[in-house]
Amino acid sequence: MDPDSANPTASPMSKSLQSKIRQTRLNAPLEVPKARLCSRVIIAMAMGHPLDGPVQALKSGLGNNWSPVLAVQFMSGRRGQMAAQSAPDIEREAIYLAHLVAKEIADRQPVTRARLDVLRHLAIVAGKDSS
Repeated sequence: MDPDSANPTASPMSKSLQSKIRQTRLNAPLEVPKARLCSRVIIAMAMGHPLDGPVQALKSGLGNNWSPVLAVQFMSGRRGQMAAQSAPDIEREAIYLAHLVAKEIADRQPVTRARLDVLRHLAIVAGKDSS
């Protein structure tokens, strides 16, 4: 069984998917700074804190096109998960929690153009469900 397979009863992964997962895992340490910035936005949403600071830091670090929606999209996926797993011990738990909250948000509503107030509400609910 492939070590990257999450479910032993699932159908086998294609070689190209296995290769993509391996490459994502190799690149994960490079994604930690991005995950750190995205996590701050997600945690602030989940805690009901102001977003001005975390969103400004996100835009300063990653570009003006970055938004809470993009932060949730990134953190809810495999790249966000693997970046969280690659984070230094001191911040791994917080970044992984942000991944779980983002995944919960994405599972509850498609995160393509969601309004910020809807994202904030979903983050608060997801944060309660993840703890």
